[in-house]
Amino acid sequence: MEETSYLQAGEFLVDRLQKIPFLKSFKQSAVRELLNSSKIRQYEPGEILIEEGATERWFYIILFGEVSISKSGKEVARLQHTGDVFGESSLIDIHRRTATVTALKKTYCLAVNAGFLDDLGTASRSDFDAVIYHLLAETLAMRLKNTTEELALAKAEITQLKTEVIQQSDLIKVLQEPKKKPKRAAGVGPNPQSPSEPGSLPEVPPADPPFDVPGRRKSTAKPWSI
Repeated sequence: MEETSYLQAGEFLVDRLQKIPFLKSFKQSAVRELLNSSKIRQYEPGEILIEEGATERWFYIILFGEVSISKSGKEVARLQHTGDVFGESSLIDIHRRTATVTALKKTYCLAVNAGFLDDLGTASRSDFDAVIYHLLAETLAMRLKNTTEELALAKAEITQLKTEVIQQSDLIKVLQEPKKKPKRAAGVGPNPQSPSEPGSLPEVPPADPPFDVPGRRKSTAKPWSI
């Protein structure tokens, strides 16, 4: 990580940075106070900007690049637009970080030390707090909207997957069913080549010719009995 020293909030820098969505709602005097406690930090791909469980009071505004937000080692979001904010809860109180933020490519951020709020007078602090709470509410509402859309998309994908699994299961059942032999029509005899099958007719031997010698009829009379 490389960083500049604390910025000197000149008019040119104030005008440029006030175009960032998160800073648009602040007055120029408030932006100047914020920039006096800010640094520009550069991160290489794979570098950690915020580590889950750490305690610090910096929050970040993306100027250029892309970061991954993960909880317990599982990615939950990515930020890549100029003006995207993370670590903003440090503006409210000091607490342990609930997620890890890692640079996915070369990333430049405006890193703001939220400790400057403790040094503000009552009036200035009230002005800051009003704007900050409004911006935090907008940020959380947008994240909730994105999460709801992602959940709806995931639900549709799960429903489609269930339908495909059921269809494949039904197809497997059909393919695994044993094939039934076709029934023989009534009155139709068995295969003539299989005379041993039940219901087959016995073979009839050919009849003796009526003549035993040429020109003489064979006698069909039974022999006499005594």
